[in-house]
Amino acid sequence: SLTVSPVTLPVGAVSVAYSQTVSATGGVAPYSYVVSSGALPAGLVLNATSGVISGTPTAGNGAGASITIRATDANGCQGSRSYSIKICP
Repeated sequence: SLTVSPVTLPVGAVSVAYSQTVSATGGVAPYSYVVSSGALPAGLVLNATSGVISGTPTAGNGAGASITIRATDANGCQGSRSYSIKICP
């Protein structure tokens, strides 16, 4: 089965560029990535090919946004991890 890393995502801040790579191991490259539940904070996007979450957050989100990122490998095998992304004002 695929393992999605890292275990947690760093805290971001409004108007400060954010970049974090999510990666998968345990399968056959290439991998693709998608937010399978929840939504990234406003201003952030997930690159489906590289797994990079990037952008500049436009608003704080209190306790954080709960999301799940799912990785799929070349054979269609999948793995996922749930995260909370907090954006400070």
